[in-house]
Amino acid sequence: MSAIITEKFRQHNANQFFESFTEASASTYYLFVGKATAYTSGTTGGSDSSPPTPSDSPSDTEFYAWDSMLAAKNVTSSDISYAIPRRAWVNGTTYDMYDDNISSSNTATSGASNLYDSTFYFTTSDFRIYKVLDNNAGTAYSGAEPTSTSTTPFELGGYVSNYNF
Repeated sequence: MSAIITEKFRQHNANQFFESFTEASASTYYLFVGKATAYTSGTTGGSDSSPPTPSDSPSDTEFYAWDSMLAAKNVTSSDISYAIPRRAWVNGTTYDMYDDNISSSNTATSGASNLYDSTFYFTTSDFRIYKVLDNNAGTAYSGAEPTSTSTTPFELGGYVSNYNF
């Protein structure tokens, strides 16, 4: 059975997860690190390059996780924040330009059919985020990494960009 997971549904799920930390009877979440030994086909049925697919049973999902746990942390509301996929700046890359009307009938330069998958922003090595307002008719970015912190749009590398934060 196929399903269409819309951006609105993704945002709703993220909001519900975020909200679950601050409700009157807040959920408790733990993040743990485990499996310090290599996967081997003889003991786990997998390898480090291809770990085994976990089954949906209490023994695999709960008991074995506790057995191999090295450390755990109680995750609180101060430990979480909303995030976007990281897209590092690379000279010679063709970025999409921002368009709030991306759809299957109006795809971005990259072929993305929704805003979430569109590559209209990038992060520099100084961790500055820039939004692409014009991608020079879909040509590759050509030039130095942006350093401007002005909120006024600027042209560099054939692109018109805007510093966001």
